Amino acid sequence: MQPPSNPGGVDAARFQCFHALVQTVSTSQLIAELEKLFESSPDGVLAFDGDGTLWSGDVGEDFFFAFSAHGDYRPPAVAKLAHELNAIGVGVTHDGATNAKVLFAAYERGEYPEDRTCEMIAWSVAGWDSAELEAFCRRTLEEVGLADRVHPETRAMVQWAKNRAVPVYVVSASPRCIVGPAAELAGIASSHVIAVTPLSDGSRFVAEVERPIPYAAGKVAQLEKRIGGRPLLAAFGDNVFDLEMLGSAKLPIAVHPKKRLTERSHALPALRTLEL
Repeated sequence: MQPPSNPGGVDAARFQCFHALVQTVSTSQLIAELEKLFESSPDGVLAFDGDGTLWSGDVGEDFFFAFSAHGDYRPPAVAKLAHELNAIGVGVTHDGATNAKVLFAAYERGEYPEDRTCEMIAWSVAGWDSAELEAFCRRTLEEVGLADRVHPETRAMVQWAKNRAVPVYVVSASPRCIVGPAAELAGIASSHVIAVTPLSDGSRFVAEVERPIPYAAGKVAQLEKRIGGRPLLAAFGDNVFDLEMLGSAKLPIAVHPKKRLTERSHALPALRTLEL
């Protein structure tokens, strides 16, 4: 999620100052460092955020706008959307798509939390089954041209990992239904995707998600659950809610960092920005 506002009030000059504090590393330099780490930790893994890191843009928002345009919000999602709007004192309609857009607008105004927005986009599929949702997501990714939005520098890192048989995980706060096929386009198995996942009643999704969601500290918790005690050789992210995951890696790497991450670079002195 990429909020339009700058909650910290960092002006352009101050942002440039923060940005100057973050050193850069080329893909060739980083690969050389990873080779050394791999020699001492052959059981290590890599972890990437998805949106803004593996690819440009936000597939969670791509999914949300496509899904709200499609308009097929089913009764469980319509009821949950109304509940969320009532909780923040906003009027509701009987139209699920309208309610979802109103809730998203509240997020953009800073009136609805970012992590709850990530959850909302995922549980909005309540009432759908996995097969119809997968078809919708793959069609959406084709329509938004996701294959052409994969960053060449992160593609190079994924290729290095493939050559060395190093497991690569995607840890994203976007819905798993869209991040899974998006990761495949970036060369990563969907089985290695950790993302916001709605619960199921066995046949259809319900309006609730698995927790903790992979957002901020939840990224570390969910990743550790998957990899156990295996060392995290490098983690890649672009925003402030990647900071905890970046800090848990031997090599924390920023990719096209957003203001909110760059302004916190002092909290992670080892952070560097990846360049081709």
